[in-house]
Amino acid sequence: MPFKSLAEEGYLHEHPEILGKAKLAEFDAATKGKHLPEHAEHPKHVAHHGFTHTTVHHHADGSHTVQHHHHQGPEHDIHHAVPDHDAMMDSMQQHLGQPAPAAEPAAAPAPEPPGGM
Repeated sequence: MPFKSLAEEGYLHEHPEILGKAKLAEFDAATKGKHLPEHAEHPKHVAHHGFTHTTVHHHADGSHTVQHHHHQGPEHDIHHAVPDHDAMMDSMQQHLGQPAPAAEPAAAPAPEPPGGM
């Protein structure tokens, strides 16, 4: 198996005990003559909704500007204004996930016995 990057090759040569001498020689042979990137590319993990992060700008009048950043680039971002914090949270749930189930209503307090305690 060849090294995936120059960084990995350098690290494993600095720490030969990780692979052992035989495996390190096998990696060297498999990599010989190949061009290696400085660092290996890692697969991009994308959430089910396609957005990588959200930016919220808070304004003095209590309104917010919300931008949901899409992994395919700015042309796919969603950018809008909301009047208050509740609307900002609604936007998060609408674009990023499913709303949480409604909480059970609190039980009514028990009536006081006649005459008090």
